[in-house]
Amino acid sequence: MISTKHNADQRNPPSSYSIRGPIIRDERLSDLFETLHHSSERAEPRLLQDELRISFADRLFARHVGGAVSAYRTGSESKAVSRAKEFIVERLDRKLGLSEIAHAVALSPYRFYRAFEREVGMTPHEFQRLARIRLSIEMIRKSQPLAEIAAATGFTDQAHFTRSFYKRLAVTPGAYRNAQQTKV
Repeated sequence: MISTKHNADQRNPPSSYSIRGPIIRDERLSDLFETLHHSSERAEPRLLQDELRISFADRLFARHVGGAVSAYRTGSESKAVSRAKEFIVERLDRKLGLSEIAHAVALSPYRFYRAFEREVGMTPHEFQRLARIRLSIEMIRKSQPLAEIAAATGFTDQAHFTRSFYKRLAVTPGAYRNAQQTKV
């Protein structure tokens, strides 16, 4: 029988981390937590939720945990980020998670996320969204049907594609197509 009681001989060694103070007052951390919570309630893309979890943990540890280890760099991170960008672009029609991308480039999700954001200047999810829009523009120029474009670029449906396209370019895909056709 395994005892659940802990005495001094059975305790795990103390952690090198400790929360600074009994109450944390950090508006940015609260905002990150709220965004993460709402993201999970709305079933946002897995990659976005993964990034929000890491951003929350990063802020918590950086600001409110004593003895936190600082991020480290190696030369292999730049190569890993380049491979990750290719990995994402080759799979724009799929729902990727941060762990899946990090595993593909042999980095931990946390280390990968930090390196990607530092090297590229945006998160992997933002990069994926922009790559999807870039590909959709190429496909529109080739006169492919918008529903096919939406599916090929990983959007849930044509309405989701239209909203995302409009949000980034301030024009609908149909209007963009019409403007391209009048240029020819």
